[in-house]
Amino acid sequence: MRSSEFLNVSVLNTHINKKTIIKENRRKYYSLRYKKGLLKNFMNRRASYFEGFYGKHLPQPFLKSTFTEIWQAEEELLKKSSSKRFREPLCLTQYLFRYWQLAHGNFNPKNPEGRGVYFNLSSSNINEAIKTLSNGTAQACFNDTEKLHDFEKVTTTLRNAFEMRLGHKSSFEI
Repeated sequence: MRSSEFLNVSVLNTHINKKTIIKENRRKYYSLRYKKGLLKNFMNRRASYFEGFYGKHLPQPFLKSTFTEIWQAEEELLKKSSSKRFREPLCLTQYLFRYWQLAHGNFNPKNPEGRGVYFNLSSSNINEAIKTLSNGTAQACFNDTEKLHDFEKVTTTLRNAFEMRLGHKSSFEI
């Protein structure tokens, strides 16, 4: 677990009672939709605090009320984190807001494996990544990394695939 993730979960745990929250949202935490994830939730049920959350690096909906709650609860830490020009290891991140919503039961159970796909792009997986543009995958995240040695080739290939898939501008872009 990275230090920023540890800080996010630690801040969350200072504001909630896990056992009470889970008792109030039992059907959400122990849903059969999680498949393998249900076993992990069940095994962690006795812990008195949240140890972390599964993340797929995909879009996350937020409630405005979540931002208000957290800013009221942790204004000083959030100001310190947002004043940094670049993220540092001990800065809060947007994942605190996600974890807060999950911990308070503000979600609908869904198998995270079925939501979408995530790629750290490389020349070895670019063809697989491009297939997701035409196979009906609802959400896809394509990231470049410092390990991407053939950046120009991979990004040109991906850009061409997007042009083929999304070649026409939508009405709000015109």
